[in-house]
Amino acid sequence: MAAAATRRTNPALVVLAAVAALACAVILPFVDRILNGSAEDPTFITWLGVPAAVAICATGALYALGVARMHTSSAFFVLAAAYNSVFLFAKLGLAPLSLYIANRHAPFDSQILGGQLAYVVIALAMGVFYVAIFLALAYWQRRQARKALGVGGGVRIPTWAIVLVVAALLLGPGLASLLVGVVALSYAAVVLSTEVGLILFLALVLALVLAYRALGMLRQRAVAEGDLTMLAAFTPVGVAMLAAYHVLWVVVVLLLISLFPLKVYDTK
Repeated sequence: MAAAATRRTNPALVVLAAVAALACAVILPFVDRILNGSAEDPTFITWLGVPAAVAICATGALYALGVARMHTSSAFFVLAAAYNSVFLFAKLGLAPLSLYIANRHAPFDSQILGGQLAYVVIALAMGVFYVAIFLALAYWQRRQARKALGVGGGVRIPTWAIVLVVAALLLGPGLASLLVGVVALSYAAVVLSTEVGLILFLALVLALVLAYRALGMLRQRAVAEGDLTMLAAFTPVGVAMLAAYHVLWVVVVLLLISLFPLKVYDTK
């Protein structure tokens, strides 16, 4: 019964939600530029509009992927949609806003990679970081569920997860991994150092707590029904959504920089 529920997906609706999210991420910054032609920085149309629109599309994608049917309680779907929405607010709203605020005091420069490549590398590194955290949460919940059910043999880590971790560790090897890490850390230090840095950090922590609670609800159902299928099925959904969000982040940031160029300040 549980296995059947995981297959009740609507691929057409998933594709529609993805296209709509990309369209919103592209169109809204242009609308912001048109309506605020004299503005030096993006406005609330971008900071609030983009994450809100993408969050609506993401909620539709979660429903199309059968997430709402993974638990008998509607509270689970609310939690899943909530942590995605909070993460999007932080990733597509607060993080770019903080980048513009930081640039008022000093130009953002990774000192290693310049131009568009730096933002692609940042997205790659941060994406791997967030996926690793999500996989750790999912692994812990499955481990607890198996322990409660008295299932031996431990939790089998999916092959794709092992490949992802190995790729992250051997991304260079050596120098390239160091460069990626330094670029990502410099970006994180910049966006967390501004006036909205604390709000950004708290939003990410809240998203983490909501994700843990959602996975916990699936663990409780798995223990109650003696079936780990739903908990296992939700993991790749979460990973795929995080990957998509970081692709959107690259699109949004590069588009914003082209429409609202980051000012270069004289730091002498």
